[in-house]
Amino acid sequence: MRNILLIIISSLFLYSCAGIYSQSPKPVTSEHFITYGGGFTMKLDKSRRLFYGINIISKNQLSPSNFVVVTYQNPSSKIPFKQESLVSELTTSNLVENATTYIFKSPLVKGVKQHTNYKINIKLYKNSSKKELIATHEQLVNSSYTKN
Repeated sequence: MRNILLIIISSLFLYSCAGIYSQSPKPVTSEHFITYGGGFTMKLDKSRRLFYGINIISKNQLSPSNFVVVTYQNPSSKIPFKQESLVSELTTSNLVENATTYIFKSPLVKGVKQHTNYKINIKLYKNSSKKELIATHEQLVNSSYTKN
């Protein structure tokens, strides 16, 4: 009986260790947006400079005067990075036929840990006064093979 208990405890311990490496999060579909992809990118130079981001598609037509506030979890600080802009100033692509894909990427980041999820939070406001929130979207991005 003692051996069986030891095997069960050992198995549970090994199973919990397997979860140390976080799995890549699934793309999020929120009320207003759909994540189309995302991840980490490394600048190809000796410094291993990294940034991360996501591509999203809006389910509804956005107005050029809508205002977007994006926060990126900062791997090296508790203070997140923040970017604010009008929808008309966002970087876009035509990755998906008949839809505009909006591209969000963080500033260069340091202190990235492997197998860690980092959060991107998007808030869409009616205009730059930021008084009327239209939508929010939150996506985790995994640093599976990246560290700096």
